[in-house]
Amino acid sequence: FAHCVNLLFNVCLSPSGFDVCVSGPATDRSVGVLILGFAGASMRALDVIESVYRKLQPSWLTVRSTASFAIGERALALAARQLEQLASEVSSCSYIIVHAMSNNGFGLWMKLQQAYPWLGGKLIGTVFDCGIS
Repeated sequence: FAHCVNLLFNVCLSPSGFDVCVSGPATDRSVGVLILGFAGASMRALDVIESVYRKLQPSWLTVRSTASFAIGERALALAARQLEQLASEVSSCSYIIVHAMSNNGFGLWMKLQQAYPWLGGKLIGTVFDCGIS
């Protein structure tokens, strides 16, 4: 039983793991939108939100990811790499909008901002969303 419980707690809730997906133009990166998913959100679930930004502002960069609840040294290394990649993708943007979905998205934004405080200087707006219905 203990082995099964340990195994379950070592599994990521998000089927996308620590993935980061980027969409948008390679040249004009004036505005970047960080779409930070709810617990268990797959990239496919975040496509709905990404498509809204793509229709409204096709020139904006969108970056999607979801924090995963895995434990262990490898998971910590993957989470640190995820934060690094998120920050790197929006580093060339003049402005950033954060679309945080539920507590999980907000928590990922807080971790990202703690690790890369310069992101706060680029922040022009936040959207707090309770998830897709």
